[in-house]
Amino acid sequence: MNRNRYYAMDALDGSADVYLFGDVTSMPWQESDASAHTFATDLMALGPVTDITCHISSYGGEVEEGLAIYNALLAHPARITTVCEGFACSIASVIFMAGTDRIMREASELFVHDCWVYTQGDADDLRKTADDLDVQMVACKTAYMRGGIDADTLDTLLKADSWLTPDQAVAYGFATAIDAESQPEQVAASARNSAFSRIFAEAPAPEPPAPDALPTYATAFADLVAEAVSARIEPPTPASVPLDGAPDEPPVPAEPMTLAMRLATALAR
Repeated sequence: MNRNRYYAMDALDGSADVYLFGDVTSMPWQESDASAHTFATDLMALGPVTDITCHISSYGGEVEEGLAIYNALLAHPARITTVCEGFACSIASVIFMAGTDRIMREASELFVHDCWVYTQGDADDLRKTADDLDVQMVACKTAYMRGGIDADTLDTLLKADSWLTPDQAVAYGFATAIDAESQPEQVAASARNSAFSRIFAEAPAPEPPAPDALPTYATAFADLVAEAVSARIEPPTPASVPLDGAPDEPPVPAEPMTLAMRLATALAR
């Protein structure tokens, strides 16, 4: 593994990680630069791996070099997963298309556009350059259309020099998923919420009291309160005895009183 460079490869137990975090160029100048020759040579040196994850964060570079890197990944017998770790721009977005699984991080973007070039020369030279760009675009479009996007929609995006969010990248078929590593946590959270909903939704509601139970308990409680209040406010008076010894007239039975009337009468004494 090239541990001192942004461009690096490492293999362990049949799986490999490839990091393409610099420019794609035929003349590597900085540590982060990657050429097709170096990339293909290091890819073969990984040995018999079955899974390769290519992490990409690059502003792109030379079309010819990028197409060669794309084809080197596509031709490898291992299952290829590409991950956009930041920006996958220009030819780096084409390399991104080499993955069977193409993952966008939640905070990442693709940038797609028609090929362009600096050139000079006479009219014939300029016309030839334009024709060459058209040929290069056929190869790039072939890579982009692996995801199922139709030719007209792709042309519109390329001519508009389009920045694509992760959601848009998936919608257009450039990517297959967004930040797959976060899915287990989201699933766990969803399962937890579902469990809580089911527990509380299925909890049995308390049974209401029997229709005749509430008045019985309320009446008994009101009698106790009324007696306690009466005892504190007015002491009991002894029964009066008539002077002539004649028995009192039988008392007139009082009209039934509601709970509120009994409590109000007791408190008013």
